Amino acid sequence: IPNYEQEARIYGKYILDHLPASKVAVLYQADDYGRSYLDGLKSGLGTKAGDMIVATQSFQVADPTVDSQILNLAASKADVLLIAATSKQTIQALKKASEVKWRPQLFIAYPAASPERTYALAGKETAKDAISVTVFKDPEDPDTIGDTDIKEYFSFMKKYYPDGNKNETLNVVAYVEAGIMTEMLKQAGPNLTSDSFLKAMSHFTAEHIPGLRKGVMVRTSPDNYNLYPRPLMMRFDGARNVIMKEQK
Repeated sequence: IPNYEQEARIYGKYILDHLPASKVAVLYQADDYGRSYLDGLKSGLGTKAGDMIVATQSFQVADPTVDSQILNLAASKADVLLIAATSKQTIQALKKASEVKWRPQLFIAYPAASPERTYALAGKETAKDAISVTVFKDPEDPDTIGDTDIKEYFSFMKKYYPDGNKNETLNVVAYVEAGIMTEMLKQAGPNLTSDSFLKAMSHFTAEHIPGLRKGVMVRTSPDNYNLYPRPLMMRFDGARNVIMKEQK
């Protein structure tokens, strides 16, 4: 999936370009996952990070709620909020922010940016205009009707995972991951060894992986194992995530 720190760096650069006068608050999980987003955001904001980030609050996965953290962040009067959490705490954060009538521009960590798994449970209106990133096609997106990749994915699900939710983005993620692994094994050659696989993995390029969006590049190099050099930004329109035009 997209690299977390890189994802947050994209958000930081977007904020500089489009919301340069904003005050930024961050809710993040108190582990490497959450801190990757905080570090990436600071990197994206560069020298402006110290002035623009006005409040941060962390939480433990075992915490029953993040209500107190959201109240503290709302008190900062920030007009941008990055939520670096998974679905449970993101739902809680969206509900609490709505309850106290705090409506900052939202940036949602990719693993939680699901219209059905997160936004619908929080109340879709609470997440309207939330920005996140993706590299994967969305089987529920009307734009994918008739798409060859999605047709093949549906056939795969029907044959191998008939009880699974074919519209669940995480199932698409697994399908894409399997496609990447398959292509890596092919590129490692017929005489597979750990060395040949490592070489394929660290010099990987693919013209097309079924399930990835058009324009998403897949490649690695020996000094950079990040598969996706340029994820696409998307905005939740109240019903679905829509790829944004205003991105570099």
